[in-house]
Amino acid sequence: ALLFGGGTTVALKVLSAIEVERPSRNEDAKDTERLDLFYSSMYRASIFPRSLAEVAENGSLVHYSPYDSMGATFPGEIMTDSGFWDAYRTLYQLTALIHPEQYHKSIKGWLNAYKEQGWLPGWPSPGERGAMASTMQDCVIADAILRGDVLQDEGDVQLAYEAIRKNAFTVMPVGSKKGRAGLGDYIALGYLPEDGDNPNQVAGTLNFMLADYSIALAAQKLGEEEDAAALFKRAANWRLLFDKTATGGSVGVPGFLKAKFKNGSFVTDFDAFAWGGGNNEYTEASAYQYRFYVPHDPQGLAQAYGGGEVMCRALEEMMTTPASFHLGYWGLHHEQVEMARNCFGQYEHNNQPVHHVLYMAKGAGCPSLGQKWLRTTLDTAYGYKTGFSGDEDNGEMASWFVLTALGLYQLVPGSDYYEIGSPLFEEATLRLAGNATLSILAKGNRASTPYVGRVELNGEPLADLRVKYADLLRGGVLNFTMTSDAESAERFYRGRDKRLQP
Repeated sequence: ALLFGGGTTVALKVLSAIEVERPSRNEDAKDTERLDLFYSSMYRASIFPRSLAEVAENGSLVHYSPYDSMGATFPGEIMTDSGFWDAYRTLYQLTALIHPEQYHKSIKGWLNAYKEQGWLPGWPSPGERGAMASTMQDCVIADAILRGDVLQDEGDVQLAYEAIRKNAFTVMPVGSKKGRAGLGDYIALGYLPEDGDNPNQVAGTLNFMLADYSIALAAQKLGEEEDAAALFKRAANWRLLFDKTATGGSVGVPGFLKAKFKNGSFVTDFDAFAWGGGNNEYTEASAYQYRFYVPHDPQGLAQAYGGGEVMCRALEEMMTTPASFHLGYWGLHHEQVEMARNCFGQYEHNNQPVHHVLYMAKGAGCPSLGQKWLRTTLDTAYGYKTGFSGDEDNGEMASWFVLTALGLYQLVPGSDYYEIGSPLFEEATLRLAGNATLSILAKGNRASTPYVGRVELNGEPLADLRVKYADLLRGGVLNFTMTSDAESAERFYRGRDKRLQP
């Protein structure tokens, strides 16, 4: 963790990695709250994961391993307190950008855990807890391989790939806390079946697929073409669970991701609002919150819906459908109550499964829809006095706020790109590695201007509304022209803005 062991001086250094200019919106009280939220979120994001290493008498780092049954001491770094099911979405993406030394240390620590346990931990606190579905640590390690500036040693690169490949291809016995529960069925059928040995049939399947896609990107980079082909194919099998006709009691556009039996038939007793589904198919949510859980293929999902216009309507309905829920397999938990009290529609921002959803709108062809609701989320799901809308979860909720307030989000771990959203402030300066700086400007930005009329990096238009991570690291100026005109944002994205013409 960054904010332990150095007192106020270290804290100020950590928080000064991003300098936000006071907005000039004539909303003084609200602006002060936004700044307080931003820097308190930076603080929260900076305390995870935590280091367990100590400095030995000779000045080297050593650690007691929570993975070693004999309590041995090992050289080097070791980390703890990272729930990867949550943290893979935003925490590491933010840390890589503004605190690269901490990011590098974390990745080394997780690789040491792999050496000592034989598996990457999924929820270490301090050792493996075997909690939550899938192995989303794969996304974090695959992303580190692909960033290129993290694992400098060839041996570390190969070790990292070995670790994530093991999760993807090694079938473990039922009940094991190592690897992926149900992997044998997943490989054989393309999904976790309703009548199999494992819960989280839909959520787990979709988690596996995103992890597979991230690993495939790493395999492709490393020349492991056979692995890459197999994993890309597996990641595309979300189509097996998409039922274009399903409504589950919802009104409007049909189409949900549903559980299937081993024989290939869909479950028939389907309730889109049942928390956990009828048989624990959905982790900490209902089918509605997993409706768009294909971050690696938004265009494909739009096609499955029957076109981008249809998916855009479905996205809008998610934001406006009343925040009702049925108890389902899970019964009553805090997540349902938080959604109903603190969020809007079926967009359960108080929990992580929906944190990518508004960035899917661009892939469906309606970026302005995502921009509008991103701004709404920043202003309503995070309160200066009321707090966050739900569990902070090891820095993820805070990291989402910081990245989205900057107008950035990585939709797919391992991708070269960060997506462009809707920045909250008029000016923010990021201090990057190598004394580079990145200024994010949105002059005249107001509550009434959530739409991106134009965005450029160092004078070059980003009409596809994404920017390469490597280009961000070089620094310069990311310049937004914000507008109250949604159609202007749509024209820019589609390349019809005449200002783009030579």
